[in-house]
Amino acid sequence: MVAIYVRTATHDTEAAHQQIESCMKEVGSASLVLFQDFGVSGLSPNKPQLDLLISRVKLGGFKKIITLNHSRLSRNPLFVAKFVSDMDLLGAEVVFIEQ
Repeated sequence: MVAIYVRTATHDTEAAHQQIESCMKEVGSASLVLFQDFGVSGLSPNKPQLDLLISRVKLGGFKKIITLNHSRLSRNPLFVAKFVSDMDLLGAEVVFIEQ
């Protein structure tokens, strides 16, 4: 199963839709679950849908996590590095559409 994670700092649904559209190209024929945080700053540690995604990965639910770029997860590079490492240890590959 594949997860797409989308985050916007505003409640701009068009920006979220564009992120989803870009990420969909990597999904293929896999089952998909979408996680979306709206109105959440990249600097904020409080991202409810990202927390839910992490808990679902821990249960073995996902093999791949797709997001537009590093800043969708966080503006903190240490958090991003730890997230990618933790997900790898849990067997989930993190894919960034834009490097």
